Amino acid sequence: MSSRSRVFIIVVLFLLCLPSLLAIGLSGRPLGTIAFQPGKTITNHYTVLGVSGPVALAVDSGPFSNISVSELMDNEFDLSINFPQNERVPTGQYSFALSVRELVGGATEGIGSLTAVSKVFQVEVYSYEKEIAAELIAPSVNEGTPINFKVSVESRSYQDIDAISSEITVFDKENHSIGKLTIDEQPLPSLSSIMLRAPPFPTTGLEANEYQARAVVFYDGKELHLNGTFKIGAIDIALLNYSQVLEQGFNEFFIEVESRWGDVLKNVYAKVFLNDEEILQTPSFSLNPWEKGVLKSIAKVDLLPGSYVGKIQLFFEGEMKEVPITVLVQEATAPERPKFPVLLITTLVLSALLVIVLVIFILQMKRRNERAITAPEKNKKEAK
Repeated sequence: MSSRSRVFIIVVLFLLCLPSLLAIGLSGRPLGTIAFQPGKTITNHYTVLGVSGPVALAVDSGPFSNISVSELMDNEFDLSINFPQNERVPTGQYSFALSVRELVGGATEGIGSLTAVSKVFQVEVYSYEKEIAAELIAPSVNEGTPINFKVSVESRSYQDIDAISSEITVFDKENHSIGKLTIDEQPLPSLSSIMLRAPPFPTTGLEANEYQARAVVFYDGKELHLNGTFKIGAIDIALLNYSQVLEQGFNEFFIEVESRWGDVLKNVYAKVFLNDEEILQTPSFSLNPWEKGVLKSIAKVDLLPGSYVGKIQLFFEGEMKEVPITVLVQEATAPERPKFPVLLITTLVLSALLVIVLVIFILQMKRRNERAITAPEKNKKEAK
């Protein structure tokens, strides 16, 4: 057989096998986590991609009794998830799997498979007792703005809850109770959700600070306790940190600040004074509600070493706040001379020695060649 014939046969075989080498795929609507609900049926449509021959469908249904697939037609089929009304699965997280295999040599599954794809589905079985999940929503506000507390409640049970209510208590930073709100009773059907809304809580007379809210959710003889924090804001900026040690000469000076306002603070910048002299002014920026930020600039220090009293002036929204500071000035350190690594020095020395050895070797070879050339001529002269 000639080489051309062999190449032709290899190419034909490769082209015949190429469709089977392509990755098989499964396309369908994502289901996410499936809630187990007795008496409910879910049907989802799928398309098999990247196959050129027969395929086999299989379902590993896990603890569930009635999960099946329809007959495959034009590489499309339906997945049916049926939870019978009388089926009872213990509370918890479960999974089942759907797999598709491309078959070799025909429609018989036992012959073998080339490629396969599978999908794993998550199923959550809720409680058969009365259970809920809840979250306390306590928004931060500015001074004088009422707070609208909310409690988000989700049923995690197959039983209806006849009456659900809540009581919210507000505490200051010293843990003193400063107010209480009550949310009236409401029903909560099984596997549903509800938003419990408290009456507006007035903040008039409360200073800008951080506060706590504690909620108790009551439902059919049971309780769930929730905690949250919130802030009452004022048009203010807090100085958190700054450069406290400087060297003589040029230094980078940083000022870390935090907004105490529930809206955007614009045109925020700072000036720094040492020994009653201004040493820098930073560029300006904006701060989002309750956001931290760092102002930076270069300061030239011409003072003698020692401790100096100064101040930082913070500017924001046309306001100015002055904070006293103390800065230690140190003598400028001499720049370090570059140190050559031992390995680099060793490499340079060895390289120099190698060059010297090569030069000596070349010179010796040159002398030997010259002697070899002049020797015959000398012998001829002596013979004459």
